[in-house]
Amino acid sequence: MADHRSQNRYKKDPKRYFMPDQYNNPNNWKAHYQTTPGRSGKQTQGKVTHFVAGIGTSGTLMGTGRRLKELNPKIQIIAVEPAGALHGLEGLKHMEAPLSGIYDPKVHDRKVSVYTEDAYEMVCRVAREEGFFWGTPGGRFAGGFEVAQA
Repeated sequence: MADHRSQNRYKKDPKRYFMPDQYNNPNNWKAHYQTTPGRSGKQTQGKVTHFVAGIGTSGTLMGTGRRLKELNPKIQIIAVEPAGALHGLEGLKHMEAPLSGIYDPKVHDRKVSVYTEDAYEMVCRVAREEGFFWGTPGGRFAGGFEVAQA
């Protein structure tokens, strides 16, 4: 979220400054609604059964989740968030106290909580076993792995 200085500058002179505010801008989730499911649907030939996305601004989860449910109400939309408010998972937010005005918990079917240590271990495991060096998506990947194991 924007710090107070940037908000104050924007409020003083909105013609001079631009404040995208991706946490509260409905165009964030709408961009995903309009584009992400189309690309994913083509790549998977419509065989998607689950969509797992981390909660950051929540734009990907909200937009893609809404559109996928319209296309196929049976698709499971799963949100991944850190297990607690204090964590080390870059780009993910814990939504106990929602920080995002575009977040709507009714869009997803369930949440998966990921502990920082488990995400770090998953990143190391994927690097060792698959040769993929992932950093910040580790929490999302650990959440997806948990869903796949169920």
